[in-house]
Amino acid sequence: MSKLSDAMRRVSRRESRPIGFAVATAQKNPTMLVLARGTAAQAAAIAAAGADAVLLTDAPAAGAAPAALWGSAAALADREAAKALREAGAGFVVFDAATTPASALLEDELGFVMSLALDTAEATLRTIEALPLDALLVTPLSGALTVQRSLDLRRVTAFARKPLLMPVDAAISATDLETLRDNGVIGVVVEGAAAAGALREMVDGLPPRKRAADGRGASIALRATGSSYEVQQFPPEEPEEE
Repeated sequence: MSKLSDAMRRVSRRESRPIGFAVATAQKNPTMLVLARGTAAQAAAIAAAGADAVLLTDAPAAGAAPAALWGSAAALADREAAKALREAGAGFVVFDAATTPASALLEDELGFVMSLALDTAEATLRTIEALPLDALLVTPLSGALTVQRSLDLRRVTAFARKPLLMPVDAAISATDLETLRDNGVIGVVVEGAAAAGALREMVDGLPPRKRAADGRGASIALRATGSSYEVQQFPPEEPEEE
């Protein structure tokens, strides 16, 4: 399992309720990841601001890779390029399907995030499930987050069955952020340390994912199954133990 996959599994866990007379703690587990773009020189500041991972826009100097979880969007020429990134300390790589050699996906322990348009054909989405991907980086939404755009997100998660990452503006509202999360977006991508700090605070303030006993309006959950994730609705509330 890649480092990115492990991080996504942590934030996809539901908070357990106290049993019996146990007192609930005030601390909540974050329910989304915050990723931020930046240079290798900015990585430490971005991590300190609260980002869960840094997406580097350049290559780190030899022996000077960031201590935080980091990934690269650099084009991969072959499997050896993917191996070099892993050996340099990268936890994941963002790639374009049309230009990346299929052999690159054979590199173990490196997380793979594929860029994807929300209007990708259903047939293509269905074939994506079989690929060894940690997540899909979908195109950012333009304009208001409408019901139609929510349906577009649910369509991708339903057919591709992969968690989604999405670039967002630092000025996004908490309501829109919660809506993205409940439509399959497990992480957001912003630019720089300042935006990472703002989104960190907003994500940490989000309420837990909703539980819908009747199935209507149920939030999308991400259940870890080995190195992959399965999109499903939250089950009904379980009866309290006596």
